Amino acid sequence: MANVVGGLIAYPRDKAPEVLRGYREIMAKAPDELTAYAALLWGPDGTPLTAIVPCWIGGDEATGRQAIKPLTEIAEPLVVDLHHMPLPAMQSMLDGAYGPGSRNYWKSTYLTGLTDEAIDTIFAQSKGMTIPGSAILIEHCSGATRHRKPGENAFGQRGWDYLAAVMPLWTNPADDAAQTAWAKSATDALKPYSAGGTYLNYIGADEDATVKASFGSSFERLRDLKRKYDPKNFFSLNANVAP
Repeated sequence: MANVVGGLIAYPRDKAPEVLRGYREIMAKAPDELTAYAALLWGPDGTPLTAIVPCWIGGDEATGRQAIKPLTEIAEPLVVDLHHMPLPAMQSMLDGAYGPGSRNYWKSTYLTGLTDEAIDTIFAQSKGMTIPGSAILIEHCSGATRHRKPGENAFGQRGWDYLAAVMPLWTNPADDAAQTAWAKSATDALKPYSAGGTYLNYIGADEDATVKASFGSSFERLRDLKRKYDPKNFFSLNANVAP
């Protein structure tokens, strides 16, 4: 794959409920070649935004731009910045937000659906997000991931269309308690809409209990392999499956 079509579409933060509802309807009909994440985040100047980050991997640029276009028309966008670019450029587009010295505490949950009630809860919890750089991320996880059945490989969360991740980012150690508390309370507020699993890249050091749920039906097979090839748990600095 040489190039993709992707970039950033930004709306005002107060348009989040409308934008997320439109995003939900558009992604329900999207082809597998289109991935799009939504987020309540901040612009480089500290402006609160509702953003959509699309990525088209279908090859043809014109077709990709046409597939993305409905995401630019949900409301009146502040920014539509789309490019035909190499995939590594797309993957690293937001890296600058996570520079040296940043402190992070991330939590996530798969959702049973991106319902109106879940959207309203996400918007309400964003009001506790006080430090620019932080975000609430909504990932669309359907499409090609549904082409395999749970248990065919290690990834265990193929039954849900959306993941919500609460991602505070800060630099002052004095903010540690407040920011981790917000991440926990915002995630707790989403429990009525939670499918119970999480994405392993988004768990913290205090969340070992979620590993089994996240691997789902693959967990026992992974533990058998661990007992066979790593019975002393040498490889343990990870989302660990203990022997």
